[in-house]
Amino acid sequence: MVYQNRQLILFSFDIRKMVNWPGVVPGRQETDIHRYRKSPMKKFTPAALFPLLLLLLNSAPLTAHDWIGEHIQMIVMGDFEAADSVLRLREERYPRSAKVHFYRASLENARMDFYETSLEDSLLLRAANRVIALCDDSLKRALPTREQARYHFYRGSVYGFLAMHRGRAGNYFSAIAAGNRAREDLRRAVALDSSLYDAYLGLGSYYYWTSARLSWIPLWSDRREEGIRMVKTTVDSGRYARRMALHQLVYILLDAGRYDEALSYARRGMAETPGSPYMLWALSHVYMKKKDLPLAIKTYQMLDDALSHLRKPNAHHRVVCWARLADMQSRAGECRAALATIGQIVKDRWYQSRRDDEEIERLMEETRQRCLP
Repeated sequence: MVYQNRQLILFSFDIRKMVNWPGVVPGRQETDIHRYRKSPMKKFTPAALFPLLLLLLNSAPLTAHDWIGEHIQMIVMGDFEAADSVLRLREERYPRSAKVHFYRASLENARMDFYETSLEDSLLLRAANRVIALCDDSLKRALPTREQARYHFYRGSVYGFLAMHRGRAGNYFSAIAAGNRAREDLRRAVALDSSLYDAYLGLGSYYYWTSARLSWIPLWSDRREEGIRMVKTTVDSGRYARRMALHQLVYILLDAGRYDEALSYARRGMAETPGSPYMLWALSHVYMKKKDLPLAIKTYQMLDDALSHLRKPNAHHRVVCWARLADMQSRAGECRAALATIGQIVKDRWYQSRRDDEEIERLMEETRQRCLP
């Protein structure tokens, strides 16, 4: 990655590869047991950042019922259809609410990442443009400080979504432009309301990953520890972003080589959201990094079960899970189980129709080399 722009934002085209939803520690070239080349979701993160930032908000719900918390729980569990049904009721009732359209953009961002679809003519693009227009109009008026902060938050977040997807599509200049808008809006939101604790997840992730990946640029400040502290602020004090801040923090700590601390937060995330595919990807990767093969195998099996029970699964994700499970089984000397898992992949319809994922092919070949004479 070669960046000459000191203003480059985390959400631009290459930084977004740094944190991938299904459990890859970004950016680092790994070898042997630490080597997983890419995630099935070509995202992220940014730092899964903005596939995860979909869960940010620190404002009161539109009704006494906590529909936002319910909506977020459904997304965390991978039930996008249920989240969509919750949101449609609010869209009908509040057609000009920036908050409601923000959560529509957030849902479509998560859905695009999960199913690996493109931005053009997407529901995300339409929802994001609607949020930006509504926030632009609202910020022209005299508003209380905290209300201004929320509009900057909504707008900055959707600019981040757009930056990530434009970068993935190769539209690098527009990705950088949107990313810079995202950063400035989020900074403004926190400056206006320092108690908007959910917003610290985005800024903290930005500070960590840009420092970790762009330190070769002259005079680039190392703000990794500051970034970690900010993400922990969301974990400890955030309202709606806590669980996804936990998820993000696991990958940051793994990248920093703080495996035991990463394990503690991954377990905390699992305790708070049992059965979440997001948390299971994270926990399985922690065990892989720690070379705890029995627990890595067990967690990948739990992940496979969770993926199989999704209302509308992504077949690619499940095949990647099987490939990693086979890798762990072969490393643990469980060759019969590993070869059976490989056989499962070979029979899978998605795999038979595609066979274009380099990680899957590599892990299958390495498993065969370990287990076949």
